[in-house]
Amino acid sequence: MPIPENATPFGAPQEDLEAIERAALDYMEGWFTGDAVRMRRALHPDLMKRCLRHNPQTSEATGEFYYSNAELLVRNTAEGGEARWSDAPYDPETGRDNFDIAILEVYRDVAVARIWSAAYVEHLQLGNFGDAGWKIVNILYSMTSGQAPADAWRRRDLDYWAPPTKA
Repeated sequence: MPIPENATPFGAPQEDLEAIERAALDYMEGWFTGDAVRMRRALHPDLMKRCLRHNPQTSEATGEFYYSNAELLVRNTAEGGEARWSDAPYDPETGRDNFDIAILEVYRDVAVARIWSAAYVEHLQLGNFGDAGWKIVNILYSMTSGQAPADAWRRRDLDYWAPPTKA
């Protein structure tokens, strides 16, 4: 079955593309500048953010996640954001040059976007909540290759990430 033409960013209304990009910008710039208002504006309250855990000695995936939710992201953004947690530089003078946002797909009220930065590659799932606008509902991310050695991975914020729960 072919993918409908309007399932690509190119078939989406310009106002949707701008709103999706604005949510991604609020998320990234909010995190890198410690702006909790922008972070909260970007996220759906039920957001879940995950990253695969890796063995610090072998760099191999463990099958477990580090994870966060909207409230933790907003709290940690308010407490300094990326500048508090890692050494990844962010230059507010160059702003958007610090990362790349690509809207990969839009179909009706759902979208997928990818962000590359000096520290992360993040895959965002967004939903259009009408008057509330486009909000990020899920994020799966990884550290950008070569930016953080496995033995120092998320070296200053391990207490921020909740351990996986076993049912």
